[in-house]
Amino acid sequence: MIYQLLFSDQAAKDIKRLDQKLQRRVLARTGQLAENPFNPRVSKWLAATDDRTSRVGDWRIIYRIDQQERKIWILAVRSRGRAYRS
Repeated sequence: MIYQLLFSDQAAKDIKRLDQKLQRRVLARTGQLAENPFNPRVSKWLAATDDRTSRVGDWRIIYRIDQQERKIWILAVRSRGRAYRS
């Protein structure tokens, strides 16, 4: 079953700052996450949190899953160096 994608204000800003090619790649990955957010081939748990992360090149999509509501909150899209800081 497909999950509904919701983007935080921060994630929307992060995506707008990317070049168009990377934007398309990130949005394509969010589509994959909507189909199966637990797929170990495209995501993993973010240590010490309830969040997950998905890798798109040198960028990371940080998201949270609400299983009861069948929703995925995209929290941020960050470069690898910034993604894991607080």
